[in-house]
Amino acid sequence: NMCHGLYQSNQSTKNKTFYEHLRFLNEWDGLRLASAQMIASSGVANNHLAGGDVLRMANNVVRFTKLLEEKGDKDVQLLTLSMDDFISDTARNTMKFFDFIFGEDSNDQSVENNVSPIMPRNVRWEASKQEEYNFLAKENDAHITAKGKSRVEKEELKEKLRRSPEL
Repeated sequence: NMCHGLYQSNQSTKNKTFYEHLRFLNEWDGLRLASAQMIASSGVANNHLAGGDVLRMANNVVRFTKLLEEKGDKDVQLLTLSMDDFISDTARNTMKFFDFIFGEDSNDQSVENNVSPIMPRNVRWEASKQEEYNFLAKENDAHITAKGKSRVEKEELKEKLRRSPEL
């Protein structure tokens, strides 16, 4: 199968890690291997630490839909952040996440009730800005996913994935 053909398939790659394969395979083969791992599941290649993301996301959508049907909107709070939104404004979307977890007005309520907030908004904002800094710092990474790809290159890779019989 495709994964066996790409991962530790010969003597020179027998002891390489999954990450090393992604770094040293050509762009197309690296994309195919990473996509298969993200779709299917974790494995020995990454010490069972990651993978199956696409299946897990689909499962979450099904489960949350069922939960909303059973419990109703007012009993269930759900926050959805798109990756595009997160990338375009990391600090604001990190803050949105913090506000969802801790409540937007927790400072006001805490002050009124004479209780210290779990995470004051100014601390949240500083953490959000740090997350944005960390995220932007990764753009200087040499990894293929960090390199700036033109829209045409991205579309070409997406089209290759769509046409791939294995994926």
